[in-house]
Amino acid sequence: MKITKYGHCCLSIEENKTNLLIDPGIYSNPPMDLKLNAIFITHQHSDHIDVNLLKKILVQNQNCPIYTCQDVSEILSKEGIHTTALHEEQIVTVKDASVKIIGKEHAIIFKKSPCMNHGFLVSNRFFFPGDALTIPNQSVDILALPVAGPWIKLSEAIEYALKIKPAIAFPVHDGILKKPGTTNIVPQTVLSEQGIKWIILKEEKEMNFG
Repeated sequence: MKITKYGHCCLSIEENKTNLLIDPGIYSNPPMDLKLNAIFITHQHSDHIDVNLLKKILVQNQNCPIYTCQDVSEILSKEGIHTTALHEEQIVTVKDASVKIIGKEHAIIFKKSPCMNHGFLVSNRFFFPGDALTIPNQSVDILALPVAGPWIKLSEAIEYALKIKPAIAFPVHDGILKKPGTTNIVPQTVLSEQGIKWIILKEEKEMNFG
């Protein structure tokens, strides 16, 4: 599995020659020439879905299926963009990759969840929770860990990673930081003590996870 970060929460994933893109939002910069087999969108907030950016990506990927929650499906339908609305626990097969839908609600920001949110478990190895702290009911090798935002603090992120106990974790949801990708040393120190390897993905540089 190969993962490339294009800012904040936008990730491209290559698994068995299957190319997926997750959450092309306003803080992301994916190249327009990506050849994709599917696009997955966790929820409706603009840092996870930028409609204008999505339209540009679709120019080179006109028949690319888009999978998302019902909220986003309704929004994109008004823009003339066809999507497939997913539900919790559903499994989508894209060529040689599988994506299991985990979770259904965004984390609470103030008093209640603001919208739907689906996390994506890719090929039973890599978990991208979106804006939620949903615990998969199975082991995870690689975790994209949200580290900053109005709905989370760093201590909660660390505790979440400790509950999941992946072999590897890397930060996402960090585009709002002054220096994205440079979260302080606390996650590395705490997680490494528990056998979790903490890495920083350099933007636009592919990382091979084997």
